[in-house]
Amino acid sequence: CFLGIKNPLVACCGVEGPYGVSITTKCGHGEYKVCDNPQKYASWDGLHPTETSYKAIADGLLRGPYTQPPIATTKNSCSKLTELVSSVEYKVLYDL
Repeated sequence: CFLGIKNPLVACCGVEGPYGVSITTKCGHGEYKVCDNPQKYASWDGLHPTETSYKAIADGLLRGPYTQPPIATTKNSCSKLTELVSSVEYKVLYDL
């Protein structure tokens, strides 16, 4: 379980089936379902990442391991970047 994501291949909003994605039934149209906790999913609808995914990507770029050395620790990075990254509060913008 990475960042609380239990099954990264299953869409939060979709249809029944192994991945919750259908070509004919898209999220918001027809018979679809929305998961109880989008923060536990990597994909919103099979195409669009969730906030949890974007956070993992940003953390990987700023703190590593996607960049070596991590952007937030490089000598030429913005002097306030490390302070900003460590002080950001993540808030849920929706309540399902």
